[in-house]
Formats: sequence, C-alpha cells, structure tokens
Amino acid sequence: MSSYFPYSHSKNMSTARDAEDDITSISETTMTAESENEGTAVSLTLKDDKTQVEKENEDSTLVSDTHTEQSLRAGLKGVYTSSLMLCLFSCGFGSSFQVGFHLGVLNTPAKILIEWQKESLTASILLVGGILANALLSSITHRFGHKGTLMYNNALVVIAMILQHLAKIFDNYIYMIISRFIIGINSGINMGLTSIYLCEIAPINLRGAIGCLSNCFLYLGFLFALVVGLPFMLGDEENWHLIFLLAFIPVSVQLTLLGFFGPESPKYSYIVCGDVIEAEKSLQLLRQRNDVREEMDMLDKELSKARSVSHQKIGICKMFSKKYLRWSLYLGIYLMFSVQISGSAPVGVYSTKIFEDANLSQLNAQFATCGIGVINVLSILFCVYLVQHPNIGRRTLFLTCLIGCCISTCLIGISIIMAEKAHNTTEEITSTKSFINEEIITTINTTPSSGGSIAAYFSIVFIGIYVIFFSIGFGSITESYLSDFFPSEARATGCSAATLSSLLFRLIVLFSFPILKKLIGPSVFFIYSACLLICSLLGFVILPETKNKEPERILRDIKRRRMQITSRCCCKL
Repeated sequence: MSSYFPYSHSKNMSTARDAEDDITSISETTMTAESENEGTAVSLTLKDDKTQVEKENEDSTLVSDTHTEQSLRAGLKGVYTSSLMLCLFSCGFGSSFQVGFHLGVLNTPAKILIEWQKESLTASILLVGGILANALLSSITHRFGHKGTLMYNNALVVIAMILQHLAKIFDNYIYMIISRFIIGINSGINMGLTSIYLCEIAPINLRGAIGCLSNCFLYLGFLFALVVGLPFMLGDEENWHLIFLLAFIPVSVQLTLLGFFGPESPKYSYIVCGDVIEAEKSLQLLRQRNDVREEMDMLDKELSKARSVSHQKIGICKMFSKKYLRWSLYLGIYLMFSVQISGSAPVGVYSTKIFEDANLSQLNAQFATCGIGVINVLSILFCVYLVQHPNIGRRTLFLTCLIGCCISTCLIGISIIMAEKAHNTTEEITSTKSFINEEIITTINTTPSSGGSIAAYFSIVFIGIYVIFFSIGFGSITESYLSDFFPSEARATGCSAATLSSLLFRLIVLFSFPILKKLIGPSVFFIYSACLLICSLLGFVILPETKNKEPERILRDIKRRRMQITSRCCCKL
C-alpha cells in the first residue's frame, strides 16, 4: 500500500539508479563552471549566479542527453526473457512482497499487541531500523554486491522470526521490539536495493513497467498480511505469532531462485568490480543472446566518465553553501514532510483500530482494512494512467493529492466522532432502562444505534477516498518529482537527504499518533488536515512543474519562485 510505506520505493527507477551511483562513487555528474571559482561562489551577484546555474545545467544536459541516446540504442531492443522474469519474481516476491508483509502484519492482531501497551514503540522501531539500513547500504552493497546483499539480508528475517516466536512463548514484548528493529534493517535494505538491482538488470524500455511490478508485489504483501491476520485464520490470541513465520516462504523462494539462477548486476560487476567477463555473462543470460556489445559499450563509457568526474560530486555541506541547491533541498524536505504529515503511517498501521474506534466490530474492522488494501492495489492501475498522461503534470497531481487528502482526513475525523457520539448516546439511554418504560427505551435506542452504524461505514468510505487520493499523488510521483528538483551532480545527495528526512518525519508521526489519540481522540485527524491545508497553500507558491522539462528549465523556475518569495518576505533564505 503506497500510503503505508516509509521508504522511498521508487516507481521512477531513475531515483534508485541515482542513489546507487552515489553509493558506488560513479554518479553521472558533469564538470561545472563553479569548479573554477569555488572560492568566490558566495560572493557572486544575482546576474552571475543566473549565468552560473544555466551554464552548469547546459553542460549537464549535453552529457545526459548523449548518454541517454546511447542507452536507448542499447535498451530499446530489450524484451521480457525467462531469465529476466525469474529475477523479477524472485526480487518482487522475495523482497518487495516481504516488506509489504512486515508492514501490514501488525495491523490486524494489533489489539493483542496493545495489551502490552507498547504498540507505538513496536510500530515505530521498524523506522529506526530503516534509518540505520539507509546509512549502512553503501558499505554493505560495495562489499557483498547487489545479489549478495539481497541473499545475506534474508538471514535477518530468520533471526527476526525466531525472536517474534519467542515473544509469544515467554510473553515478553522485548523480543518483539528487537525483532521489529531487525526487520526494519531488512526492509530498509530490501526497499533501497531491490529497485536498484531491477533497474540495472532491466532494459531501458522496460524499467518503468518493472518498477510497477515491484510495487505490486509490495502492495500484495501488505494485503496478504491483513488477510492471514483475520481471527478465523491466524489472528487470534493463540496463533498470532505464527503469522510472522510465514515470512519464511518468500525467503525460501528468493534463496532458491535468485541464489541458483539469478546473475549479479552487470553494472556492479563491470564498474565496481572491474570484472568484464562476469558482466558480459550476466547480460547474455538476462538478454538470452550472445551479442550484448552495445550494452557493454554503454557500461564502458559510463565507467570512463565516472573516473574523470567522480571527484566533482556535491556533498550535503556543499549543497547548503550553494543557494540554488539549498532551495532545491528545501523543496525536497517539504515534499517528504507533506507525505508523512498526511497521516499515511497511522492509517496504514492502525487502520483496524481506527475502524474499531468508529464502533465497528473487530471482525468487521478487519474486513474493512482488507477492503482498503484491495482499493489500494486496484488504484495502482489508475495511477499508472495518470502518471503517463501527457496533459497531467506532476505539480498538478501532487497538489490534487494534497487537497484531496486534506478534505478526506477531516471527514475521517468527523465520521469517527459522530460514530462515538452515537455510541455514547446509546449507552446513556440504556442505563435508564430500570426507570423508564421499556417500550420507550426501545424506540429511542434504535435511532442512535443506526446513526452510529452509518457514521462507522462512512469512515470506511472516507478512508478509501483518502487512499485513492494518496495513490494518485504521494504514492505515484513523489520519488520522480523529488529527483527533478536537483541537477545530476547533486541528485544522489539531495534525494538521500530528503529520504532521510522522510524517515524521521514518519517516525515522529507514527510514534506520536497513539499518544495524541489518547489525549484528543479522533480530533488528531484535524491536526493532519490542518497541516495538509498549510502545505497545499504553500505548494501553490513554491512548487514548479517538472514534467517533460529539461533540468535547466526546472532550475530556472525554482530560482524564479525563490526570488519572488524572498522579495516579498524581504528576507534571505
């Protein structure tokens, strides 16, 4: 479920590819005009600054366009082969499905875990593991490779499954918290590396479809966890711990298929390890043809370029020292803040409990949660159409999503409050049964109960609407929109910094939701709605349109908006 996932699982594979290029020190960067005048960059005039940005991006665009033409010549001939499909299935089911499963597995048996009164910590600790994985991914993949890291990563799942089983045996929540932390590391590695690996083994013309396929597995994993968590399956007090053991199925599939039949990433073998023969064998296996010279030439040119310009990479400190990059970073952080403050984490993790608060029975609440999962899976098809539509831009989708989520979160809060009031009214009238004529009691008692039921089902409808709006914006274009804000030499650093901020924001929102809900009840959704309203108004002012625009045009638009804001506010940002 796109609205439920903390990590940047790229529907736009270029974002993952840029992040990996930064990891292996081979980012696709270009020599910039600033390298000759680094010492005087701060003192440039506004006119010089404009000329500088334009020249940087003209150079970057020329190299990028040349590389794209070479890539297309090699990649457009790509077709789905049996080897490629096997790798896709092993990664999709073994990694993406597993991530979705672990994200949804705490939802339906949440009432059992709440008895330990550690629900917020149990849910939030996964995010802490994800942050740690984000920091370790570079060194791990460089040492063990892409395929090797995916394989070894399954050991963490086995350890976590054992600890989760011990949590039930010894009735100790500490085992559960430790296991969720380990699962967080596993999920962080899977989310970051799966998209990179699939991007590097896929032909250029198939990468978009492959990215959608990987996301489908993730959503299906979440839905599967909800279904097996139903009380008539494994979601009761006696068997809930067995749900976690089901993770052994995707682990076994990946170890078997990817371990015995899947090749290492050709890009990793060629550029990082310098193993030309192994890279060629991998490409021949994936393409199922012997002639892979065009793709090998592309890798060779990429290696030559990486060696000549790798020292020009822009780090996080340099991003803050350059005004146009600093503003792009602010936009990226704003993007991630908007996604997380929308309440996606609470809706995803605590949706069953939210429905129970709306006075649905536990079983009906779990069925409603499964229905929301189905809606999210089906909405993917509609999202793909919107993203590819030539007349619908990313700015339009993002702002539509903000407004839609703002309205729907407000309606969710109202519907739950109405359901609770109707339920409380029923209880008050029932308590007077011994003092008032029973026939009158029956007449009065029927109306509030009916109203509460209607309000409860409206909460299901509004959460479904929320999920649809989230999918068409936050869930479909966030990663690609984010990558558009940065020039190629700063894209990896900027996206990594924004992703880290997203994890931190999600951790705060997820951990604070149970606390705020105890303090103010369903009114917590009004906080999310108010924040989304502010983000919507701000988005109309600061967000540029990036679809089908060259990097230099995007940067000029960002700079123009920055100058308009700073001139109006009379302050330097």
